[in-house]
Amino acid sequence: MIARPRLDRLFADCFDRFDVVEVLASPGAGKTVAAQLYAAKSGRRVAWLNLDATDVVANQFLVHLGRALAVLDPDIPRLVDEALRSGVAAVEVAAALADSVAADDLLLVLDNCEEIAEDPAAAGIVTALLTYLPTSARTLLLTREPLESMLARIGLDGRVGRIGDADLAFDVSEAHDLLEAAGRRDVDVEEQLAFTGGWAAGMTFAMPLDERASPTDMAGYLNSQLLARLPEEEQAFLLRTSLLTVLTPANVEEMWGPGGPALLRQIARRRLLSTVEPDGSVVLHPCFRQFLSEQLTLRMSHELPDVWRKHARILAAEGEYEAAVEGLLRLDLLDEAAVIVEQALATLYERGAWSLILDWLDALGARRVAERSLLMGARIRALTQERRLPEAQSLVRELHESGRLRAVADVDPGVVAFVGLAFVWKPQEGLAITEQYSPDHHAEAVRYTLKVTSSAGTALPPPGNDLVKEVHTTFTWGLFLQGRLDELAQFYPRPGSTHWPPRGFYRTPQPLLSMIWRGDLEEVRRLWDEVPLGARQPNHPDLSHNLEAWILLAEGDAEAAVRAGTVSIGLSQRTRYGWEPYLQLVVAQALLRLGRHSDARTVLAEVVARCTALKKAAYLEWARAYDGLAQLLTGGDPAAAAATLRTCVEGMQRAGRRVMLPGALAYLAEATARLGNEAEARELFAGAERLAAETRCVFPLEQALLDLPELARFRGTARPGPDRHQPARTEPVTPRSIEVRPFGHRPDICIDGRPCGLRRLKVIELAAYLAAHDGVVARHQVQLDLFPEHDRRSGSNYFRQIAHQFRRATGVPLTRKDTDWVTLGPGAVLTSVDVRLQSIAANRSSDVLSDFLAVAEHCEGTYLAASSLPWVDRRRFELDVLRGEVLHAAANAALEKGDLAVVERLAESALREDPFCEWAFKALDAAARQSGLVERRRSVYRRAKTALAELELTPEDIGLHPPRLA
Repeated sequence: MIARPRLDRLFADCFDRFDVVEVLASPGAGKTVAAQLYAAKSGRRVAWLNLDATDVVANQFLVHLGRALAVLDPDIPRLVDEALRSGVAAVEVAAALADSVAADDLLLVLDNCEEIAEDPAAAGIVTALLTYLPTSARTLLLTREPLESMLARIGLDGRVGRIGDADLAFDVSEAHDLLEAAGRRDVDVEEQLAFTGGWAAGMTFAMPLDERASPTDMAGYLNSQLLARLPEEEQAFLLRTSLLTVLTPANVEEMWGPGGPALLRQIARRRLLSTVEPDGSVVLHPCFRQFLSEQLTLRMSHELPDVWRKHARILAAEGEYEAAVEGLLRLDLLDEAAVIVEQALATLYERGAWSLILDWLDALGARRVAERSLLMGARIRALTQERRLPEAQSLVRELHESGRLRAVADVDPGVVAFVGLAFVWKPQEGLAITEQYSPDHHAEAVRYTLKVTSSAGTALPPPGNDLVKEVHTTFTWGLFLQGRLDELAQFYPRPGSTHWPPRGFYRTPQPLLSMIWRGDLEEVRRLWDEVPLGARQPNHPDLSHNLEAWILLAEGDAEAAVRAGTVSIGLSQRTRYGWEPYLQLVVAQALLRLGRHSDARTVLAEVVARCTALKKAAYLEWARAYDGLAQLLTGGDPAAAAATLRTCVEGMQRAGRRVMLPGALAYLAEATARLGNEAEARELFAGAERLAAETRCVFPLEQALLDLPELARFRGTARPGPDRHQPARTEPVTPRSIEVRPFGHRPDICIDGRPCGLRRLKVIELAAYLAAHDGVVARHQVQLDLFPEHDRRSGSNYFRQIAHQFRRATGVPLTRKDTDWVTLGPGAVLTSVDVRLQSIAANRSSDVLSDFLAVAEHCEGTYLAASSLPWVDRRRFELDVLRGEVLHAAANAALEKGDLAVVERLAESALREDPFCEWAFKALDAAARQSGLVERRRSVYRRAKTALAELELTPEDIGLHPPRLA
């Protein structure tokens, strides 16, 4: 048994307002123990009667009651006995007995009142007793069932208070106390509270006070105290409905039959470890529901299949498909499971739950899936999206050749798009199959990209952009390859919208690639660095590393680009998705930039061979453009280089594949110039510039100028885009004042006095850390303190992202100093409210009041409240102490100046932080004394008395006394 002061206060509060308290709660809720603990501390004389079935006999009840009241007068049992033998009616004896009680300090406890709740005679005795007892006496009625017949009359007089299951349930603090008492530090308190709902018996069984208790004890208790006491029909009802999370009239009618709602109403009237909702629904405590479910399996195993069929229909109707299907699969009810899987497909498609779909289809078996066209369509979709393309292709070919794909497409028209996606690396075959099945707009979007990558003619994109995400990704890739960067940009939110930056940037490469091609490299790096490493590669890590390679190449780090590109190729080979021909292109160009021409040509030869076999003209042309460059860089035959380049340029022009065309034209210009045709070369390069300006594909042209610097002689006066490879011009820095406001629920950074409205905690943590270290920190140390859960490498990456966010928010960069030291850029002044508070505490001047008031409004609340970093915890403790000291000193200064309003404001602030703050109570009392406000002083005294009582102190213990009466 552990003390529960919260319940003691609850009983005391109830008895302050009512003379009768009904404790109506389920078995095991802790009614008796809570009453015993309160009674022991109440200071009243306690008369306790445990009622049982014999007390329905009125005379017997009165005899037992007389014995309980003997604590007041030893003669009471004799008097009751004499009155009954003389023939006085039981109700009259009860009334006379109550009327004769002279003890104002009586606490009468009637336990197990449910034993007599339905007996009119016994109820009449209790009613008479409560009617005639002195109002100074207190009565506690403990019961499992409502006592409406006993309490109806006195309830109308407002004399009855009520305590229920929710009040008696353990809270987190009490559960921890129980753990301490049990010596069970291995138990997860939060988990047990969720499981038991704080039910006292459940908590005791879950955290036994000795080795003898076990889960079996809980089952036995629930059976004997709850289930076995019910009529057999209600027991069977609870068992058959135990799978339901919420028992609603509609659900129980499905599970039980037409009589279900009436039985539910009967159950709702009982105290059965449950919550009754206003609409009549019943929610059983998790531990009770688990017990019932286990009993269902033990007692009614033959009915389980039928129960689960009904339950699965309810779950499916509520959208809980996974629970429905998994339950049916466990019982081998495969036909029923197949029906619900079909119902679930639309939801699973929207969630992208492809692996779950495949698991379910495997569990259903090949024959059952083959018999259902919807499930065959689901297998095609899921195999494609799980990158199991060889299996998807084999399945499509089998269905197509047997004619069964027609039935699949008839019931699932959307599957045609996924048939096309399955052949993304065999585009000609994909086009040949999909054209036979009346493709919808999704399938047309996929077919467009298949044509872009393989056809000799120009493919036109279908109108609209209302596409499912799987098709959207493929369609926008076609737009990218055609250099339709402006059209591609329309598929993504713009800066300033509520969804910027778009999350799709980090699941597919097209948006960021298009920004690289447009020359927006700084914006690309900013967006890419915002994304945590773990979020960059959730679905397509090969494409993620490839995108990083393109960014690095654009930034001029070809060596790192080769490393990232090589990783992406290895990942693609493991997934067998087939992206290697495209992924190898960036590696080839980076190798050429490094002068590793032979390695580059080896890579390009692989790309050419594979794309020729796959009829992937887009990547074949791209590879040939780089091969032509390689020939020029190695001093090969310019005629051969020109022939290679002219072939790929003409193919790009015919098919409208313009994303690489400016670069290819520039390479062809140099080859033509080396053949002595300067005028044609100049015209070719001018065409490259015009096309780059028209399509905004400036990146390939800029790369061509880096690869072949001699092309610069052909450049016109109007460049197609900024030269990202020239040294950046340094703009003069405007001095900025940065103030960190780290306190309260919404910490922020202010720039020149204006709040930024920052919501990213890490940026504010960085600013606060810098301020606490005078703006100069060791890079390795700040990484360790800001990202303690990461190793040095990933911590460095995260730090770079946060430093970039800091620059975006403040306009001030962080710069390196002496290699490992980080400081603010020139012209910036960094301050912080906590540092100012620290300075005030360290230099207690005569102006402490004005100094503190200057920062007071910004140091309310907890320091970086949402942060869990160790250094923040330490800083938070230091500042709590400092703030208390400064508040005290400022309040004393205000008191000396007679500024009583400020004294009160500062003292109230201290009490908000520490409800037991002694100096704050004394300051409020002193201010009231100076103002001559006697009632105000009494109010302060009462507040102090209430607060300090929790510490078992009195106001006098801290030197605070009530004002004397005049």
